[in-house]
Amino acid sequence: MVILAAILWAAPAADVNPPRVGHEPPKAADSEGNWRLWFEVRDESQLFGAAVYLATDEGLWRTLEPELVAPGWFEAVVPATPGVRYFFEVFDEHGNGPTRVGSSEVPFVLQAPVGELLALRPWDAPKVVANAGLVKPWWLKRPPRKLVYAVLGSAALSGVIYGSWTILRSRPVSKVTLIPIGSGSTP
Repeated sequence: MVILAAILWAAPAADVNPPRVGHEPPKAADSEGNWRLWFEVRDESQLFGAAVYLATDEGLWRTLEPELVAPGWFEAVVPATPGVRYFFEVFDEHGNGPTRVGSSEVPFVLQAPVGELLALRPWDAPKVVANAGLVKPWWLKRPPRKLVYAVLGSAALSGVIYGSWTILRSRPVSKVTLIPIGSGSTP
């Protein structure tokens, strides 16, 4: 019994890593004049305790519970006023965390909104468009037979010429004796 307890105690936990959080502060407000704060959270286990902390005028922090809008995505809606200070934290079910983006000492500070936020959300899958005009790249196409024969013929002719040149160069003809061949007398 003691051995079984020791083995179970020494067995590694299913998840020993804290959640991973990705966040990009917004630059544009939505059509209703609100900031949409999106947090992408990835972890091997269930998440809990997600909170956005907003700074108040008195210097305290007010807690806002973000909404889980898609698997791994949290959203908090805040009025779009310049100078909003905030940070985010989350835990997983094994007690790993808190994982924070920003902090009370170094929070995110939003500037005045520029433009209007698009309707597309980061967790929406992009629409797959079938492209009928897909073209096979030139390096994957089979070359025409005529071209292959021309290249092989040129390579063979070049080889014959080079081979002949090297043979003649290695054995130069230095002494040539001309022997007159004739069947008559010389005048």
